[in-house]
Amino acid sequence: MKASIVVLTLVVTTPCLCNIIFDIQKRSETEEDRLHTGNFKLKIETKTGNSEVEKYEGELTSIFHLGEHEIITALDQSYGTKAKQVNTKEAMQHLRHRFLITEFLNSEVFVQHAFNEKQRLLTRNIAGLGPRLDLFEDSYSLLFLSLAYLFETERLSEGEFSDAGEK
Repeated sequence: MKASIVVLTLVVTTPCLCNIIFDIQKRSETEEDRLHTGNFKLKIETKTGNSEVEKYEGELTSIFHLGEHEIITALDQSYGTKAKQVNTKEAMQHLRHRFLITEFLNSEVFVQHAFNEKQRLLTRNIAGLGPRLDLFEDSYSLLFLSLAYLFETERLSEGEFSDAGEK
């Protein structure tokens, strides 16, 4: 209990110093499940009233295990309208390759592409690589420490606030 309070205090008081990612996904229990696991989600939302709202969201995640190799893919896309005007148009694609070096040490290489019209983001491309140290793992959880060297490019669209932040 005391350890939980200390961790919670550190996370709340030092958000600018660390990023913590919680991935809630059932861990594979059988060897057959370890070959491939995945998830697909499709959401359609409509509302009527003063202005009609429609939103479509799709998400696909997949993990392939091939010996010491693990390949992870994630695709996410959203499109929505309000009063027949587009108000949501975004997409993200992620591909990651993990290679098991030892029982606790892995290397990772990943690429990601994103687009978000609302944020004026025409394209954001990220690539990275680095080591990953597995600290704890059981059938339902995993704790690891990872470092990555990132390469990033992004392009914003021209618009009303295209010079924001420039001096």
